[in-house]
Amino acid sequence: MDIDMRFRPGAVYQANVKSAVSGGSPVYMYLFDWQSPVLDGKYKSVHCMEIAFTFNTIQRTRNMTGGTDR
Repeated sequence: MDIDMRFRPGAVYQANVKSAVSGGSPVYMYLFDWQSPVLDGKYKSVHCMEIAFTFNTIQRTRNMTGGTDR
């Protein structure tokens, strides 16, 4: 809910503005909401956590990911 109220509206607004630029590039958005099991889920889905999944380095970042995608 925090993300939906504080961050998403501004991000969607910026994406809409940028995608409306004549001759501009496409705009892509994503939402990464996987929750880390580390420390009983304390971290939830923190900023930049998706990078380990994008580059398949989950094991190298096990202090944040728990070393698994489940």
